[in-house]
Amino acid sequence: MLNSKIDIFFRLNEELYHGLTIRATHGKAELFYHYPWGSKTNGKYGAIGEETLLDGYLPDHISFHTDGNIHSKARDGKKKKIYHNTLNPGLNVFDLERGHFLPILIESFNLEQGLPLEKRFKKVESIDLNKSGLFEINGLNSFSILLISKCARVNPEKLLKDHGFENLTIIGSPIIMADIFKSEDKIASLSNSSEFSTQLVIVIVVVKEIWEEFSNISHKKEGLGKPISNTVCMPPMPLIKKMKNNNKKS
Repeated sequence: MLNSKIDIFFRLNEELYHGLTIRATHGKAELFYHYPWGSKTNGKYGAIGEETLLDGYLPDHISFHTDGNIHSKARDGKKKKIYHNTLNPGLNVFDLERGHFLPILIESFNLEQGLPLEKRFKKVESIDLNKSGLFEINGLNSFSILLISKCARVNPEKLLKDHGFENLTIIGSPIIMADIFKSEDKIASLSNSSEFSTQLVIVIVVVKEIWEEFSNISHKKEGLGKPISNTVCMPPMPLIKKMKNNNKKS
């Protein structure tokens, strides 16, 4: 699918839900993982270990920047920008050596807690399949979204059959966002690169497995209980190899 922006939807019990939008900026070789609620939805935030959570607004997106910086952006109670979960792996995750790949994000979902999907997704009436990806999650109590950055010469079908990806149960068909960062874009934005012979590709995979520690996480403050979703940026391959399928086998 040739596109610099794609909406991802899910169908559960005949209802359609907008899960996220992935948007690329060509000139800067950056990627944004947008949540469906925008930046004006009330929420709570706080650092791990704090006794209370503060009023503010839910994160709008997770972004992967040219200088390697990765973070989620939200706003505090005064609508001032704040950044969570900052990380820098020391490279632009879309400036890989020829023949290389790199997992950049896993978001795992737990639907067993009785929380409606509206806690994370947005219910919609219809979608345009020419500009969207649709995944069927009927009968599942958990699943994950996995993003992989790779060079164009890496065959996605062979990639997903090796390295630990072969342990995953893929739902539907992976989505390939090809040609979103072209050679001329990289030359204009990445001064420390020496070879620009390949184009980069984002592979979007939905699987039945979740990362193994997710089910042990809970919001102990203010009785919020277990989260419906949790995200890991730059997940190492050992984590991916240990992902578990908690769905009942039919």
